[in-house]
Amino acid sequence: MVFEKLDSFPYKEMSILVMINFASSLSITSLLSYAGFMVLDLGLVNDIEKAGYYAGALCGSLFFGRLLTSFAWGLMADIFGRRIVLLLSCMSIFVFNLIFGFASNYWEAITIRFIMGLINPIVGITKTLVTELCNETHETKGMGLTTGAWSLGMVIGPGIGGYLARPAVLYPSTLGRIPLLISFPYLLPNIVVSVFALISAIFTFLYFPETLPEVSLSNPKETPRVGNILRTKGVIPIMSSYFLVSLMSIVLDSVFPLWVICSFAEGGFNLSLPDVGKVLSLSGVILVAYTAFVYPLLGSLLGPKNGFLCGMLVGAVGTTSFPYIRAFKDMPGLWLLLVMQYVIIRMGTSLAFSSSSLMLNRSVSTDVRATVNGINMTFGSVAKTIGPFIGSYIFAWTIDGDKSYPFDYCFSFFIMGFIGVLSAFIGTYITTQKQQGAKYMAVNADESQCDDDTNNDIIGIEMNDDHVDCSVETVDKETQQSLSTVNQTGVDKSASTAP
Repeated sequence: MVFEKLDSFPYKEMSILVMINFASSLSITSLLSYAGFMVLDLGLVNDIEKAGYYAGALCGSLFFGRLLTSFAWGLMADIFGRRIVLLLSCMSIFVFNLIFGFASNYWEAITIRFIMGLINPIVGITKTLVTELCNETHETKGMGLTTGAWSLGMVIGPGIGGYLARPAVLYPSTLGRIPLLISFPYLLPNIVVSVFALISAIFTFLYFPETLPEVSLSNPKETPRVGNILRTKGVIPIMSSYFLVSLMSIVLDSVFPLWVICSFAEGGFNLSLPDVGKVLSLSGVILVAYTAFVYPLLGSLLGPKNGFLCGMLVGAVGTTSFPYIRAFKDMPGLWLLLVMQYVIIRMGTSLAFSSSSLMLNRSVSTDVRATVNGINMTFGSVAKTIGPFIGSYIFAWTIDGDKSYPFDYCFSFFIMGFIGVLSAFIGTYITTQKQQGAKYMAVNADESQCDDDTNNDIIGIEMNDDHVDCSVETVDKETQQSLSTVNQTGVDKSASTAP
């Protein structure tokens, strides 16, 4: 049964999407707090200070896997439907997190994480589904809830890993007596994550509807044409901007912890690791509340394009001005000032991310929406793969030696600000037209299939397998010129003239 949009908010379906997004976020972030110790315990290094590089590769392997298959999964979702792809993704998290907990050597662990990335298209599919489940009035609320679920996972995930990894060491009198947890010290946090994924899979199987019309495994849709999708008006500027905001965001993630733990002489704040954790945790809690309650109102007020531009400019100004907080380095409670600035930047990038997804969803028709989100996730995964290396390298270069302003510790933040401004500049060229349904939009009809008397007045055409239905209404010449031919993928061919 295909889902039909209602005027009311789809609480049941969106609750399942929230669960899925939360489980996916946990599967990525729970590793962050114990990756270094896992590298040490797996015998690859003998000193925790030498584990950083290998821990980074272990965490990044999932994103590399996702980079390779995001497009393919989006294509499958447009051919076979969203529901089956969601179900497979949830089951892959359930299975491979359990297997990861039993990893006995580093290369086995990194291979499992890589495979998890190969079979984890949840981010792109959930963004697709928000537009297909919610009407235009509720889209921003739906996007805010899914983004909020992801942010909540980013806060709770490291906590699950930190409190449940190596239980025999942390809780010797209780969990330390269980032989299985002694032999596999990283199994417990992965069991918890797998439970969330299994619950999500069960609810998806029982209650989640298919949103792609007339689809089944025995009767798959026609394969969308990627070239036509990329020529759709607005798609390339949106994807380019999304790549840049992803790059800016991941560079900030990489540089911020390195910066604040540096000594005052090197331009940092000399914070301890617990202090860094306190800053990031409080920031995460505030951002969860923002995405769940404030963003829907702000997004509805501004609209997707203005929301994107405002979000990027806030992020650009925030990152560029971040280094000047050092003027207050002697102020009591400095970490609260860091939290405020960090949260402001993250509010901006969160608004930009969500607005970008809404614009992309609205720029294409239903039957190619998952494919275009898969391509977009590929761009994002490229940014998240190269960003940590770029950010860490530039920051290390700036504090190596006695470099003068602006090439001192400030330079990394100026680079982030430049990326934000560039993304906003590209965003000004974004123009989209709302596509309503699968294989339907305003078009010119094939003259051989429509009556000659109506050719100059056609405003719509619906293409089926064996006929073309033309709708007739008198329109002015300017409107006629804006109409274009539609192909069987549902992509507007006039988009080749888009900026």
